[in-house]
Amino acid sequence: MPMLPLGDFTPDQSQFASGVVQARNTLRTASGYRPLPSAQRISATAIPPLATALTLARNTDDVVVVIAAGGDGNLYRYDRSTRGWLLVTTTAYPAMNWFFVEFGNQLIAANGVSKLQAYDLGTGSHIFADLSASAPQAKFLTLIKDQLFAGSYPDATTGTMQLARVGWSAVDDPTNWTPDLTVLSDFQDNPDCGALTGLVGGSYGVALFEKTVKRITFVGPPVIYQFDPVLSAHGCVAAGSVVAHLNFVFYLSSAGFMMFDGNGATPIGAEQVDRWFFSNVNPSTIDQMRGGVDPVNHVVVWVYPSSGSSYCTDCLIYNYVLQKWSHGDLHVSCLGVVAQPGYTLDELDPFGTVDTLPVSLDDRFWGGDKLLFAGAIDNDGYLCNLNGPPAQAVFDTREVLIGGPRRAMLQAFYPLVEGDGSMVSAQVFSRGRNSSTWKTSPVLVENFEGWIGARTEGRFHRIRIFIDGYWTHAVGLEYVSAPMGYR
Repeated sequence: MPMLPLGDFTPDQSQFASGVVQARNTLRTASGYRPLPSAQRISATAIPPLATALTLARNTDDVVVVIAAGGDGNLYRYDRSTRGWLLVTTTAYPAMNWFFVEFGNQLIAANGVSKLQAYDLGTGSHIFADLSASAPQAKFLTLIKDQLFAGSYPDATTGTMQLARVGWSAVDDPTNWTPDLTVLSDFQDNPDCGALTGLVGGSYGVALFEKTVKRITFVGPPVIYQFDPVLSAHGCVAAGSVVAHLNFVFYLSSAGFMMFDGNGATPIGAEQVDRWFFSNVNPSTIDQMRGGVDPVNHVVVWVYPSSGSSYCTDCLIYNYVLQKWSHGDLHVSCLGVVAQPGYTLDELDPFGTVDTLPVSLDDRFWGGDKLLFAGAIDNDGYLCNLNGPPAQAVFDTREVLIGGPRRAMLQAFYPLVEGDGSMVSAQVFSRGRNSSTWKTSPVLVENFEGWIGARTEGRFHRIRIFIDGYWTHAVGLEYVSAPMGYR
């Protein structure tokens, strides 16, 4: 029997091309797709929505602390014993985006309104407070080598906002921001680059602006750090889209999704998902877009508000190993990689009974702080583990001529879906000419042998497959057809 494979998700391509035009709530595999887990609530209480950041911090004793930034301008710490949130700020700020960096035994936060905030991960006061008197009111921050970097903040003398300024602290001293060659602290303005939209650190740094991307390299005094333009044609258009993982920086530019490797950028969404994304995102609320990494599934995930929405409702997923895409529904406001100390059976009481546990007992969630998993805060402010039951998967196959130039009757098809707990249904779309209106079948269900009867007639056919329940892989479908006349 002929097989129609579920190929790459490439909605920017013609419906006659290979691949699928919809692969909702799935993750790409080498030969097909598997289910996208849903967001499963872990916390018993919520922080005021919308949360704008989620981070994981460990002190020098390797005790895990999960910190979330609330949309009300406060900062909160998750308490695993009560499954609730503890307020860890003394001052409430306007609702802004937050960015975090660990420096030694401190977790440092930036929001663009207050001075940099510091939280003692050791034995000190577990409350965020001003890092120091000289710390800037920066919007972005990162760590390059052994110096803290901050970006987009007012000039200390004039108070004038410098949207393209990048400054750095003294060596091994994040509290000292006074320019001084003896301790290698200074700043650099970047005119004609547009506003700064992201900072990424490591052995070298990456500064993303609206119009360009620069590499930051240590060269020593008197320059200290050299800023070299790597890309001048375009920069980053959404600060929340910047994701650093391994040796790469992923971000959204005006030309589409990019992957920067330190020397240049690769357009990873070109002729695949870029046009589709820009036609589906709400441009007026694109600043709500957030990116994150799922290290278990080797994917970068971007959540974004779809057209007409003020909150993130959809996600776009890029498998950086396979270099392939999928997408889904995900109603979360921020993403992060989180962990926590393991639980014993005696510590499960706050989660309720075995029937009400947020995840199954064999899930890595219970296993301990060495296991990282993808986490999120949903649009209502609850901490979530992205390992819940699969949402309904939906595939739209490409448009096919199953009878060559003749009309054909699509009699039945067999979905190639693995998983004893799966339930598959489908709709068939048929038409005589590629300019004709589609004739849509009702939703068709499997018979006891797994076949789905269709009996739809036309030259052109495409099939929408719905998969519910627990399944493991979907690779395509086999079909049976019969030729008909030419008219």
